[in-house]
Amino acid sequence: MLLGVSIIYFLIQPKKVNYLYGYRTKNSKKSVKHWKIANKMASKGLLFVSLFNTIISLIMVDFLMVDFLNIFVGLLLLEFVILIYWVEKRLKQIDYNDN
Repeated sequence: MLLGVSIIYFLIQPKKVNYLYGYRTKNSKKSVKHWKIANKMASKGLLFVSLFNTIISLIMVDFLMVDFLNIFVGLLLLEFVILIYWVEKRLKQIDYNDN
């Protein structure tokens, strides 16, 4: 399911700042430039995370027959924290370079 959502998000990124769809943080909503960069980075990151997790879960469950649910949830949370940090760091660099 996450892979399907990430493919849709990658293909159909929100054009305008909105309150329903996209990477929405205080920094991403500062300007259209911030919005576009944040959503482009977040969509690529989410697609990578979901592809990586799909491959890892197929290997763990189908080939190694390991109960992967608890590990998967922890890994997913860690990946989301890293993804948010990565995008927010880039948005702060934009602010720093603009000044």
